[in-house]
Amino acid sequence: MSKICDLTTASKKDIKDQYKREAIELGKPIGTNNHTLIYSGTNLGLMGLLTESAKRYSAKTIGILPKIFKR
Repeated sequence: MSKICDLTTASKKDIKDQYKREAIELGKPIGTNNHTLIYSGTNLGLMGLLTESAKRYSAKTIGILPKIFKR
């Protein structure tokens, strides 16, 4: 059975440290419980922290970035 998490968070850089810590903590159960994280495709802000944390704990990650945002 697949376990999929689809999350979208802030991608801005000016974020309080408390929210950064929470994003990093959220990545741990996603990875350790063998979930797949589907995210907005950006590596900025909370989304970047969450994605990197989930990867660190062995989660599979899939980034989806709409064409309008691609350079």
